[in-house]
Amino acid sequence: MNQSLTDRRSRNTRNAIRASLFALCKSKDIRRITVKEICDMAEINRSTFYKHYESLQILINEISEEKAQKLIDEYDRAFHPPYSFQEVSTSIFHVLREDPDIYHWILSNRSSHGHQFLYRYLEQSFVPRWLFQYPHIPDSQVNWVFTFLIEGSLSVFKKYCEDNYPENIAEINTAILQLTEKGLDSYV
Repeated sequence: MNQSLTDRRSRNTRNAIRASLFALCKSKDIRRITVKEICDMAEINRSTFYKHYESLQILINEISEEKAQKLIDEYDRAFHPPYSFQEVSTSIFHVLREDPDIYHWILSNRSSHGHQFLYRYLEQSFVPRWLFQYPHIPDSQVNWVFTFLIEGSLSVFKKYCEDNYPENIAEINTAILQLTEKGLDSYV
């Protein structure tokens, strides 16, 4: 059989599996979805599912990381001039509006793989950068400050999604930035 035809079929099957999982997530808690339900919706058998994914959890983790990566890409810009935190925050609000599934995969469930993946990235990437910018934060307080800033901002993004993506992004940003900047500046 032609390799490109096989690749296309494999890609189409993976897309059908993923689309079925997304559709099921709209009406059911992800922790309650079964491989059988995905297979029924994708019109494939279980062996086909397992040919593409070792487990449902691996599929969920893959999608969660993809969704988290969209936010990571925006967060990462915060430390690359000429981008400001306000521009990055605004971009994150737009990403959330454009891809509402991020809410379900990352923000709505703090125990999800995607939330943990995003949090680890922010911890490994932002803490060292913040320490460089704010060297006066005592070592004993770094983790507390970090947790407050990251979980606080993620909670704001979560509320933004839950409030159906309000238009007042500039107003929300002003509140976030005033709290963040004043709080961090107190360590100078």
